[in-house]
Amino acid sequence: MIGLGHWYSAYGLARALAEYPRGKLIGVTDTHPGHLRAFSRTFGVHAYLTIADLLARDDLDLVHICPPVAEIPAATIAAADAGKHVILGKPMAMNLEQADAMVAAVRRAQVTCVPFQGMFRLADAPMRKRIDAGEIGEIAVMHATGRWSIAEDWLRSGKPGWFADPAQVPPGGGRSSTRGSTTSTACAGSPDRK
Repeated sequence: MIGLGHWYSAYGLARALAEYPRGKLIGVTDTHPGHLRAFSRTFGVHAYLTIADLLARDDLDLVHICPPVAEIPAATIAAADAGKHVILGKPMAMNLEQADAMVAAVRRAQVTCVPFQGMFRLADAPMRKRIDAGEIGEIAVMHATGRWSIAEDWLRSGKPGWFADPAQVPPGGGRSSTRGSTTSTACAGSPDRK
């Protein structure tokens, strides 16, 4: 795992992998020493001080990239260049040029990249199934409500992440980047799916 800026995604994946027989979390790297120590201790995985050290592992096939948004493009390109498959949260980059560079690196390395992995949440599957079956009709407007929380220690850490610091969100992202976008995209579909 590269970066803990998307802490909710990092911790959720680590918990899920503990119960998944075909995958294993083997290491983590982050620029925040306290986050790195806490995560490493909690899940019993090796803490790496640099991305390069983690990517040098021969037994590493796939990386989940979870740092603050501004760091995702470089981490993705490094992982692709090292021949590792990539899973990303959202947003994937601060601008289109960064996203294009990421796509080019993934294509060049012929690895798989799954951006916006939240679209595949099992919790959204029943609604998507009803929409696909025509039970609900065509979606014109969606209103998503939910309960999201951010761990207080993360907020007080001085590096709370893009979800708490508007300067770390791509221009135009606003609340649509942080609240409900996963569910609305999973249910309504992305432009590429239509």
